[in-house]
Amino acid sequence: MDELTLIQEKLDKVNEWTLDQMRRVKNKCEKFLWEEEAANKGGETIRQMKCRQKRKKIIELFPKFWSTAFLGVASLRKLLNETDKKIIMEHLKTVDVEDRLDVKSGLSKKFSFSHNGIADISGTEIKWKNKRPKHDVVEKGSGQSSTTDVRKSFLEWFSDDHLPKDQDRDEVAETIAYSLWPYAPVYYINATKTSVSMAAGIHADENGLPVSDSTTELRRRKENEKLMEVHAESVNAKEAALTNRWDLKYDLQVETEEKVLRQQKTELCRSIYEKRSEIIKGIPFFWLNAFISHSALADILNEDDHKIFRYLECVNVEEIEDPTLVHMITLNFNERNPYFENASLTKTFSHCVEGEDTNGCTIKWKDSVCNGREYPGDRNVGFFTWFSGCGYGSTGNLDEVAELIIEDLWPNAIKYYFNGNRNYKKESRIVKVCRLWAASNLHG
Repeated sequence: MDELTLIQEKLDKVNEWTLDQMRRVKNKCEKFLWEEEAANKGGETIRQMKCRQKRKKIIELFPKFWSTAFLGVASLRKLLNETDKKIIMEHLKTVDVEDRLDVKSGLSKKFSFSHNGIADISGTEIKWKNKRPKHDVVEKGSGQSSTTDVRKSFLEWFSDDHLPKDQDRDEVAETIAYSLWPYAPVYYINATKTSVSMAAGIHADENGLPVSDSTTELRRRKENEKLMEVHAESVNAKEAALTNRWDLKYDLQVETEEKVLRQQKTELCRSIYEKRSEIIKGIPFFWLNAFISHSALADILNEDDHKIFRYLECVNVEEIEDPTLVHMITLNFNERNPYFENASLTKTFSHCVEGEDTNGCTIKWKDSVCNGREYPGDRNVGFFTWFSGCGYGSTGNLDEVAELIIEDLWPNAIKYYFNGNRNYKKESRIVKVCRLWAASNLHG
């Protein structure tokens, strides 16, 4: 039992190392692509540029568009004090988020984008015409437990040149860049309900948002439809650009490095799995107990499968690059198997761009057992139905049963055999019971 425990510990270490290396690969590829994007200032596609220009022209038709959209973002609205709200509603003309800013007038704030978020900043000093706005003082709680919160002006945040010491990223900037800017039309329409302009003499609610006027509803509805059409166009253009410029590069780089890691893992585990196979050959019903101890796989095995698994001697999972990734699950049965003629059964899963190509095998059932039926017993659905390629076949992602065997049962078979119990006395008792069971049943 000590030897089995040592083998499982070795497998765990290799698997943990592989997962850690794969995480490092993904982080490295993500960082590399972020840096590449940052260097490629002209990374906007022609389609994206046209959509941005088209959106800008339509937005100009909506009075108070940016002030309304800004106040429509709840996480931004709660940052505004009363002075901020007044300034934004009365005087905010446009909001622009670009890779490079060459602003001749207005306020600008520059940020450094990285794969960890938005961090480095430089603001614009605001030259107030009159007095600097006061902070809002808000009382929290009641009685002795009450506290005073001084709410900083949003515009003061805009002019700041640094982040607070306890922060490593600017969440306000991220909200503007990743939410308000790309989804401004959605925020505008949601904020106005029926998108009625405040310029038409409409009253504002307590948050400074316009109240609907039924006389302009039909006209605004048509304008909203045009706005949302352009918004959908912009989103599609961005997704297409990301797919071509980011996703494909990322997937290719990650897959290339993961392929090397998989090969290294295979070599590291080969001798460990061979040693494990030698040891468990002497443990009766090892794989039957491992399968039925796995809660998900146990549900697939019917009563007849349990009987057949008594003759299962070995399970093997191979990973081959041919040239795409191929997984092979092989079951080897002993010669006393009365259920079918096959000495071994193999199921393969070929990973390709279109998905997974699954190939089962033909099981040659013995007539003396099946009485002419395709599958012994009263039920036609079970583990061997899946293994032969019927019933549980997968045409998209790797099917769940195969994934459980390849990713979980195969590397952790010893754990499942002992059902997660690392009590050595109990383990010895389990093996002893299994051997007695084998002696009484295989000859019965």
